Amino acid sequence: MKYERVAVGGTFDHFHRGHEKLLNKAFEIGNYIMVGVTSNEFGGRKGNIEPCSKRMSELEQFLQKFNSRYTLKR
Repeated sequence: MKYERVAVGGTFDHFHRGHEKLLNKAFEIGNYIMVGVTSNEFGGRKGNIEPCSKRMSELEQFLQKFNSRYTLKR
């Protein structure tokens, strides 16, 4: 079964293979994916993290291969 919309979220700090697997699975099961990224303030509670702008940029680079089948929000 393929869902119309799937939502995923996280800090996506130091974008890595696990993040890729999560997003690839979301696109496998959903037609349109909503990706939420934690703020610097919230994500920073776990320690030093990359700035949200860098995390969003890395995500955007990865997501471009899925054309316009996603929304990226902080």
